Amino acid sequence: METILLAGPVTALEFVGEDILLSGEGPYLTVNQLDSPACHVSRRVLARHHIHGIRLAPQQVLAPVKTELAVFGGKELQVLELRSYQEERSVLQDLSPLRELKDWIWDVCWLKHFLPNTSTCQGLLAVALAHNSVLLIDPVAGREIQEVHCEEKCILYSALFVGHEWDHLVLVSGTVFNQLILWRPGNCGLKNEEGRARAEKRIEGHHGVIFGLAYQSDCGFLASASDDRSVRLWKVGDLTVDETFWKPSIESCYQPMCLHILYGHQARVWAIRFLADKLLSIGEDGACLLWDCHHGKVLQKLEGHRGKGIRALAVRQALEGVHWVATGGADGGIRQWRIDREEKDHVEVETKDKWLIRLQFDGHGSPKIVRLADRGRQMLVMTDMGSIYSSILGAPGEVNSWQLLTEDPDFQSYSILELSSNLDMSGASHMQAEYCAVGSICGRVKVFSLSHPDVVEELKKAKGKIHNLCWGPCLDHSRMLFVSASDGQVYCWQVLDTLKNTPLKVFQCGILLLPSCRQRWLTGVRYLPERNMWVCGDRRGSVLLYNDMRNDAVLGTFEAISFLFGLHGKQGVTSVEVWDGQVYSSGRDGCFRILSVRDMPEGGPIFEVLRVLRLGPSMEWIERLLFQAPGLEWGKGPLVMGFHSTDFILWDFVAKETLLTVPCGGGHRSWTYSCSMASGSLVQDSFAYIKQGAVYMYHGTRFNPGSSHQAVTKAGLHGSKITCLCHLGCVAAAGEAVDILVTSSEDTTISVLSLQPSRGQISPLASLTDHISSVRALAKIHPGKTVPANQHPETLSSLFVSAGGRAELHSYRVTIGWDGRRKALTCQVVHLAMHRLDEHWDRKKNRHKTIKMDPETRYMCLAVVEAGDCKGDGVIVVAACSDGAVRAFSLQEEQRRLVLLWESFYHQRCVLCVAVFSQCWDTHCRQMFLCSGATDGNIAIWDISESATKEENEDSSAPQWLTPSLLVSAHQCGVNCLDVGETEVPGQYLVLSGSDDNSLHVCLVDISNRMAPLQLLRTFSVVSAHAAPITGARWLTPHFLVSASVDQRVVLWSVREASLSWQEACLSHVADVSSLEIWQKEDGDKTVLSVCGQGLQVLQLGSILQDISCLKS
Repeated sequence: METILLAGPVTALEFVGEDILLSGEGPYLTVNQLDSPACHVSRRVLARHHIHGIRLAPQQVLAPVKTELAVFGGKELQVLELRSYQEERSVLQDLSPLRELKDWIWDVCWLKHFLPNTSTCQGLLAVALAHNSVLLIDPVAGREIQEVHCEEKCILYSALFVGHEWDHLVLVSGTVFNQLILWRPGNCGLKNEEGRARAEKRIEGHHGVIFGLAYQSDCGFLASASDDRSVRLWKVGDLTVDETFWKPSIESCYQPMCLHILYGHQARVWAIRFLADKLLSIGEDGACLLWDCHHGKVLQKLEGHRGKGIRALAVRQALEGVHWVATGGADGGIRQWRIDREEKDHVEVETKDKWLIRLQFDGHGSPKIVRLADRGRQMLVMTDMGSIYSSILGAPGEVNSWQLLTEDPDFQSYSILELSSNLDMSGASHMQAEYCAVGSICGRVKVFSLSHPDVVEELKKAKGKIHNLCWGPCLDHSRMLFVSASDGQVYCWQVLDTLKNTPLKVFQCGILLLPSCRQRWLTGVRYLPERNMWVCGDRRGSVLLYNDMRNDAVLGTFEAISFLFGLHGKQGVTSVEVWDGQVYSSGRDGCFRILSVRDMPEGGPIFEVLRVLRLGPSMEWIERLLFQAPGLEWGKGPLVMGFHSTDFILWDFVAKETLLTVPCGGGHRSWTYSCSMASGSLVQDSFAYIKQGAVYMYHGTRFNPGSSHQAVTKAGLHGSKITCLCHLGCVAAAGEAVDILVTSSEDTTISVLSLQPSRGQISPLASLTDHISSVRALAKIHPGKTVPANQHPETLSSLFVSAGGRAELHSYRVTIGWDGRRKALTCQVVHLAMHRLDEHWDRKKNRHKTIKMDPETRYMCLAVVEAGDCKGDGVIVVAACSDGAVRAFSLQEEQRRLVLLWESFYHQRCVLCVAVFSQCWDTHCRQMFLCSGATDGNIAIWDISESATKEENEDSSAPQWLTPSLLVSAHQCGVNCLDVGETEVPGQYLVLSGSDDNSLHVCLVDISNRMAPLQLLRTFSVVSAHAAPITGARWLTPHFLVSASVDQRVVLWSVREASLSWQEACLSHVADVSSLEIWQKEDGDKTVLSVCGQGLQVLQLGSILQDISCLKS
């Protein structure tokens, strides 16, 4: 077995020059060419341990043509030479054999050693070991020169070398006693009577073990990161030159002094690095903080990794003041961040209060509405006295005098104001004029241009109160204004762009009628040019579709031709957007939805929900999606505006990064946002709001998400353990076969991945966030047609289901294709249906007679079988449940429904796994069987052929005749995995199971006689197949199977004469293995295995057909 792809926590990073970034994942060292991503090289350099450190020879840090480096992890050490060439792949060569030491390695340092009577410098290595000793090694000769022990013999959690000469070498040790011990292993260090090096200095202060150390020789700073969530900065001076530091003295001037105790992380701090006069720290909370060493303040917070934190940190200091920081996360991702010293003020977080100011408003009345115009350069304020004031904004914090634009007593107390310029954030304007519309409680609406506010056009008075005003996009040099009045009537007006100092031309186009509900007014409008229709969102949470009212010569009332009532709940729709032919709606339910308009065979166009995307607890109120602002372009996804608690948040959906946070008090107030280009790659953010009758203004500058401020060198997969994976198929991409995988995780997400072993890439294509709890199981519906060998489809369409906590079941249709124009894979995911047990119980008419479903029920495993004679689309989904039930669902794709058919509580304990298989008797008759395994170690085999045709009714209990046909006592503990394989004898099947008791069990069953009951022919097992619970077991052929376990071994077994024989084993680099998947290459020559857990590993088996023939002979 050969590893072809590996994605796991990035545990080591190091820059080589300006164009190369080295990364360590497991035992593999990857050379990432930053200027040529397709030229990266990956090689296994360690045997069993993960790489935890990369150290470059000091004289070659800035000479990337030929670089010596030491790579270490666990107890293993390897010395390599990196040769890099322009526009070509780099080459890694061994300079010494792999060396395994007697103790864990915490740090490695290159030393300068001049040969006697010569000027030749030979590199030696100093190695810090876990029991506070130092080993001096000649890497070329492969011999140990000297070993020095410290008198403080204890376990270390971290160590750091200071210096590059043996005589003056200093080791800073972070002990298990929360102390820092400084001692010198070289000739200058003090020794005790036993010849051990003295612990010359002790530094105390931390309340937890010390995980990270860093030293800055220019400033004489020593930094330590601890389990107590703090970073402490110490003043120690030059440790290698200043001998006064090491002299025994009781004077405090010779003792290390704590300058700052830095608290900013929400969890343990793993590592720290100095960057000039600043300090970087990474932690378990997934944040990278940039600290000011002189004042002890946070300058910048870098976020983007998901899940369990950042594990690796590297810095590249440039002479021109522009630095780069690389972070590697537990999600397997690598990100680069630009730190520009010349732009300090733009990245400071703690000093944002000086940009958040209270404006001096001296107008008549109290401010009620605030709006920004002219890309943040002009502010409008409407008061409770019906007055509208305008001010031209200067430098941040400077407001010119307020100018009264208009005043009307009818707009006192209650008024609505909206600018047409607010729409320009999602699309560049084709008009020069910006319009303002004002509505009153008595139905009056005024419209005027901001450039000429004295030219006011009053619209026809509407019936009742004006609830809201919405501006449509610019179409043919005109704007559409939608006025929401009483009784759900929306008056549509077309405002033409006219010459200066001329009256506005306004024409009424018709009236839109909203569905009957309590709160009937629009909250967002967009034009769908592909359909010549209007997409609207209302306060009741509905998304509606209307024909273009401008095409009718006669004014009339238009009803929605399609709508999704209450799609976003009673809190309402906050915005609708149209981008790339799709409709995006957002709401206060904390999610935004992707919709499309589909033509029905009988009837008109209807809305279809493709995806539901949630941002998690960090943003429970989504206000608007920004795809493109004027002069700004960013990545493939939107920027999301919303609120979390009392903060306004701007979130980059692609980079998973918070761009802006303003403490404004929440979204239940008048507020406005605008952004524009400042200079270079910087963006000027302007945010204004009203709080307690005062107008507040925020100014800030940040990097454009589309600029080079940050780069995703490698995309991450999941933030937590991967629980299951499923192979969907293969698709042709630029002449290359690309495998498509779906993975689920404890972080409640599902990822669609593409595997390209030739490029060494595992690329996420889509992330699904519909589950509200951990996703435990995945299952694929096998397509009805097969693809001939060596003919990969250009488009792959597959149906799969997912299940997990809170008894939640989802189904999806995913379509993967190759876009030749963009030279990239395209992925479209359609969410078909969702089923939850608590909602199913609530819909029952006789629910008072039954016991309510446990809301904490978890689906443990899924199995799918196609049944041609069942209701709907002929797909049965069987779920193993933690409440002791086996449940069967019917998936109806056309109706987009998941229907519970029956449930059985035969096992009376947690059901861990299920598997299905079928026997075809003729073209019209097929018998379906179900295998289920529970925590008692028993395997039940059911005949579910008749129960699959059961229709939906109030009683979902299993029929009385539905009992297991066969019960096999296979294991002493729970059955974790099941798989059924065909034999060469028709009607005989092999049932394979793996258990918590570390055993593999195989039973041969016979169903060849349709009229006779199921027969158990024989069973055989391996008691200690693994050293830990088995979590995956699959059949390759009737003669071969493969198993995976928590002991991180993947084992190939052969079946011969009713026994299992060990053939081959491979050590997996994925910890806590949870699932195993296999598939055959399209050419049929190779089999691919994949295991998941704390990462994802893909292995390849050669052809096993020759092995089978050898066994037969």
